[in-house]
This record gives sequence, structure tokens and C-alpha cells, in this order.
Amino acid sequence: MAKGGFPGGGPGGGGPPFLPPGFRPPTAIAGPGAHPYVGYRPRSMVYPPIRDGLTFLSHMTRDFGMTPQFSAAGTTALSTETVDADGTYTEEYSNLIVDASANTARVGKYGVLSEVQSQNLLKDSEDFTDVTNWPNSSSRDTGNATTAPDGNATADKVYDDSSAGVVHYIRQACAYTNVAHALSVYVKVAEYTRVALYMYDGSVSYQRGFDISNQTTFVVDGQTSPSAYGIEAIGSGWYRCWISQTVAAGLGSAGFILVRGSNTTTTHDGDGSSGVYLWGAQVEAQSAPTSYIPTTSAAVTRANDVLIYPGTSNLSLTEGTAFVAYTPDRLCGTNPTFMTIYVDATNLMQLYLKSTDSYKPSFFVYDGSTQAYMTATSAAVAGTTVVVAAVWKANDFRLYVNGSDEKSDTSGAVLSGTPTIGVGLYNDGTTAQMDGSDKHLLIYNRALSAAEILRDTQWIQTLNGDL
Repeated sequence: MAKGGFPGGGPGGGGPPFLPPGFRPPTAIAGPGAHPYVGYRPRSMVYPPIRDGLTFLSHMTRDFGMTPQFSAAGTTALSTETVDADGTYTEEYSNLIVDASANTARVGKYGVLSEVQSQNLLKDSEDFTDVTNWPNSSSRDTGNATTAPDGNATADKVYDDSSAGVVHYIRQACAYTNVAHALSVYVKVAEYTRVALYMYDGSVSYQRGFDISNQTTFVVDGQTSPSAYGIEAIGSGWYRCWISQTVAAGLGSAGFILVRGSNTTTTHDGDGSSGVYLWGAQVEAQSAPTSYIPTTSAAVTRANDVLIYPGTSNLSLTEGTAFVAYTPDRLCGTNPTFMTIYVDATNLMQLYLKSTDSYKPSFFVYDGSTQAYMTATSAAVAGTTVVVAAVWKANDFRLYVNGSDEKSDTSGAVLSGTPTIGVGLYNDGTTAQMDGSDKHLLIYNRALSAAEILRDTQWIQTLNGDL
């Protein structure tokens, strides 16, 4: 591919629309008005409406019936994909949780995962029949009782014994530090529709109840509710339930309590058979759960994701516009970064969320001294895709959020050198990980107008289903 060029039917070309390697054609469209290239999506579904100056295009979701498009328009594919095989992700088409492959970007249902390092402190995360790690208290379990969220018959059933007037639960010892910890587990209804999650730090038991049948939570009678909690539909009747709380340092426990009927109390008479299905238990030192980390006989650490595009002289530092569409799973850490275009550690342009200002999108240009620095007026929202655009040109730096002109700076110099693109990273991927999914990345070698930025933004939002 020639620098800056598009093969075949790219902008200004004839023939079919550009199709990246690995394209999977959707079902052929027939009838009046059908696209002439049967089975191909119209090019407007792949390319943005503004094509003049487009030098970099990366679709990091499985939209358009194609495999993720990591490069186009005169650049090459990801040169660094430091991804830990101990991680997992949710596959879009099957909706199954699958194991990551070493050094291959985790392309999930919402885009490319870019997560911080995290450790699952619980052992035997899928085997509740191991009484050494998961001792029962007035409960029993049946191993491999149903199909789990990974498509294998590895989910266990945890159920009451016949004890009367007691709490029926399963637990594991857990060593906490004095920071926020998140407990999560995948739950499916069997005879019972309710379960409570708890973390005990040796002094206080933080508990929250979950009604799987209607995806709601409830306060457990007489217990302290954790500071945060949630429930997420996974598919095939499975839901991921979680709680989060800053707990006191020391040895405690984490576990799951069976709740009978529509009770909000955890004490009941056991019938010897009723319970729920459980799979994928996880405790991690995070304020909310990250993607699932399987364990067996020991805790497992998943390293942070490092995704870097190689240096390219085709990307202009003199003048340009960059778009990033990102869905944060949570807002945490110090200045989590969408993308950094950098020459080295002291010459960079950074699009990030400013942690000291409610996680508002920000744009920073630095070449040994600050050349431009601006922050949007509105904060990002966890779980909501944000489209951020940055414009750079000597004495013309601008920041846009969801098409709105947020801030500008009419002074400052641009960078020079051969740039590299870090996705969800700071310079060279050393710090500032995002926790969420990258969806789309577009870069132009010219400063787009406000009208052009709005048009491209609305196109991206349409792709994401936000318009």
C-alpha cells in the first residue's frame, strides 16, 4: 500500500469499497436499491463522511460484519500487543467468555479492551466443590451442573442442606488491604432467584442482595450495604453480580449466600435441594470488577494491556485532527488516557480524562514545556461512549466532545519527529491505562473545521447506535 493511499475503492478510487484483511461479508442484500457489490457493505459504512486528509483509520469493534480493522490509510497494524493470556474477554458473536491469546488484542463485544493490571485473589474460581478453598456452611454443591458463560459445562450448583433457621452460604478466606476491593460472580437461577454477596474484613460484613429474576438489588436485613454494587446481563440466563467496598486490612472472607423466595433476610429453613448456579468468582483490589480472571490452585494476575501502533512518517505532527470513541467501564486511576501520539517521553500529545477534575476529557501538548492544555466542561460517564476530537496546528489547538467545541488555545507550537500511537496508553505504555473499550480511532493530516468534526462525530455515533 502506498503511503497515504487506499487500495481499490478507497477515497477517490473506483471499484468496490475498501475492505480490510479478514473482512467477513454480511448476508447478501437483494432487491431494489441493493448495493452493486453483493455481500459488501456500502463504503459509507466503513469510511467517515470526511475523507480529505484521512491518514489513519482503525475500527476496533466487530461492526460492519468484519473483523476489527486495526490499520488503513498508509500505516501498518499494531506493532505491540502486550496482552496477558491469563485474561479473558466476551466474544461478540457467540457472547461467550473466551480466553485471551498471548500478545493479541482482546477484541470484545464493545471494542478493544484496555485494562489495568489486576489480580483475582480467589482460588478455584470455577470449582466450588473444592471444600479446602470453598468450605460450605449449611450448603452443598454439585460440580459441572450446567453450561457456564464460557460455553463449557463447568458451572456448579450451590444449594441448601436441610438445616433449619440458619444462613446457607459458601465462602473463601481472603487477605484484604486497606483499599477498595470488588467481589464478583456469575449467577444463574435454579430453584432460587436470589443470592447475596458479602465481603467480611474481620469486623464488618458488607452484604448486598441480588434478585436475578428482575435484575434488581436489595438491602439485606440487619447488614451493612457496600458502597457500590451492580448486576450485568451476560446472556443465556447468566448475570454478573458485584459489590465493592474499601475494607480494613487483614484476613477476612468473601462469599455467596442463598436467599429463599422473596426474602430480604438470609436466614431460612433449608430444603436440601434448592439453590442457584455459580461460576467465575473474583475478588480484586479495584473499585469495580474488571474482566474475568480464571484461577485454579492459586491467585492469578493479569498484566495491563499495551497496544501500540508503530511510528509512521505519514502521520503529520504539523497539522492534524484525531478522533477517539471510547466506552469507559469505570472512572478511576490517575488521568486514564484514550490515546497518546508521541515522539518520545517528553514530546507528546495526549487525550485523557482528567482525574483531578471529575474525569473530564482533556487535551495536552508537551515538548519539554506545555504548548496546549485544555479540559472539557462535562465529565465522562462510565458505561457511555464518548467521542473526543483534538485539533493541532501552530497557534490553533481545539478540543471537541461529542461534536461540541469545548475549548481552544490560539498559542503554542507543534511537535516534530516521527510519531508513534499508543492506544489507551501514556508515552510508551508505561502508565495511565484506561479501563474500558476502544471503539474507533481516526486521524487526519489537516485541521478539520468545526462543521467537519460534527459530521464525523455524528457518523461515529451512528455506528455505535448512539444516534
